[in-house]
Amino acid sequence: MIIIADITGRTRLYDEMLFSSMRDNHDAEVSLLMPGHGLLCLIPKRFQASSNPIKRIVKILECIINYFVLGFKLYASKARVLHIEWLPFLEISGVEYYILSIYKHLFSPLRIVLTVHNVFPHDLKESKKSAYINRFRRIGQYIDAMIVHTATSKKELCSIFNVDENRVHICPHGVFRPFIINESSKKSGLDKFVVLMFGLHSYYKGTDILVEAVNRLPDSYKSKVDVHIVGLVEADYFAQLKEMDSSHMIKWKNYFLSDKELGEEIALCDLIVLPYRAISQSGVLLLSLNCRKMIVCSDLPSFKETLHGSDDNCSFDHDLFFKSDDSSSLCSLLQNYIDRKVSEQRLLNRMEELAKDYSWEKSAEKTMEVYRRLVSYNG
Repeated sequence: MIIIADITGRTRLYDEMLFSSMRDNHDAEVSLLMPGHGLLCLIPKRFQASSNPIKRIVKILECIINYFVLGFKLYASKARVLHIEWLPFLEISGVEYYILSIYKHLFSPLRIVLTVHNVFPHDLKESKKSAYINRFRRIGQYIDAMIVHTATSKKELCSIFNVDENRVHICPHGVFRPFIINESSKKSGLDKFVVLMFGLHSYYKGTDILVEAVNRLPDSYKSKVDVHIVGLVEADYFAQLKEMDSSHMIKWKNYFLSDKELGEEIALCDLIVLPYRAISQSGVLLLSLNCRKMIVCSDLPSFKETLHGSDDNCSFDHDLFFKSDDSSSLCSLLQNYIDRKVSEQRLLNRMEELAKDYSWEKSAEKTMEVYRRLVSYNG
């Protein structure tokens, strides 16, 4: 028995896609546990993105209870592999060191796998990185194998946390299936070039870089472009972004969009921008790949590795990437797109190739290989 557990539901879409592919393509007995699906869910979906302090307290309580529930499930199922998708307390405490220690001692010979979706948590302050590294190294003694999504992430993980490279396995992240996008929702007669950034916004995602870039556009370009930034923004950061938008270039939707509304925004746009300052792997990128839209990203190693795919000599770099943390570089690239100097069909063909390469079937097979290395598992 294999249990895939996401205590917080932080990577819900990833969990569901991976589990579905395992269930459909492999004989192994696999169970998925996450809030609302085998684990306790104390927070309604509409409040999941809230930053309210009460919500955070309730979420902590939910996680604690779910670790007890998970322990009971491990005992009842006699699971041989526990695959953890997120360690919710690791950013602030080392409590999971004791939880995993108890699991290993009570349910021996249990093998524990951890997917490291990001080498460091989003927005982890520099002053807290040293403590985080120490906690991760301590917990690591109870982790039998770690999964990352790119070779870049593996290199960083092994270097920063002193992890033996033989314990770290690369399982490419599957491409998220797109929402149902109705292209007819594109406004008839709309001649402006529409730029979109979507997701939950924070400093590490570089939303301010996009705001600064479009406000740097020459006036002749500003009249040719519409810029939509959609998704929840923390209040202080949003105030900063609004102040930076001196030319009033941005159309904001500062809330958590429904799938339907996000699908409409994607249908309306010509270009999706990811100006991130740091990332190990981006779900936004892996959704965008399947939406038949042009994409530009900051030139982070993980982005370049993902969009290069199997092409080590990618000839698309000058169209796909701008210099990280450099709004002037993004501004110049946007002008090329607004002037229609970039071959849209050529880039869309490239995105379709990548979408096929990053299949969930391949991701599930690679993950199953990790399990097989840990135990002689035959179903």
